[in-house]
Amino acid sequence: MLLHTVVVLLLFLVVAQMTGALWRSAFVAAIFAIHPLHVESVAWIAERKDVLSGVFFMLTLGAYIRYVHRQTLGRYAVVWILFACGLMCKPMLVTLPFVLLLLDYWPLNRVRNHRLEVGSRRLGVSSQPPSESYGEPRWSLVRHLILEKVPLLALCVVSSVITLLAQGDAIVSISRLPFW
Repeated sequence: MLLHTVVVLLLFLVVAQMTGALWRSAFVAAIFAIHPLHVESVAWIAERKDVLSGVFFMLTLGAYIRYVHRQTLGRYAVVWILFACGLMCKPMLVTLPFVLLLLDYWPLNRVRNHRLEVGSRRLGVSSQPPSESYGEPRWSLVRHLILEKVPLLALCVVSSVITLLAQGDAIVSISRLPFW
């Protein structure tokens, strides 16, 4: 229950920080507190890894938001380390880099807000109004956002390989199973 409470508080903080909507964030966190996605994970100590991976998922999201506001190598390293810890809890977190890409689109608006992008001068994005700059600079920004996730995707590949090696005996070809 303690870990679930931590996840709920982190969910509230992360959603409030991303959207700026305090009461809506509280509502989302309250709904999640009352009915988590996996009730068994909260109720059973044997399923502690699910809730612990949720803690690291939320911590990674919070660190990523912090990184977006001020992009430094140190802040990105914190994102990477928290993500690695989450993967060590449960490999299910391999989808997190794709979640970060979705967050870049909304609510962080990194794709549309050219002038709010910290690295826009470095990327060659023009300072023209958005209606005049929908061409190549926008795609270079999207490429930058995707390339920004490559170290996290590399970590996903390593985690997936380790998981497959560790669970090798548990994976059975469907052709070896009887039809009935």
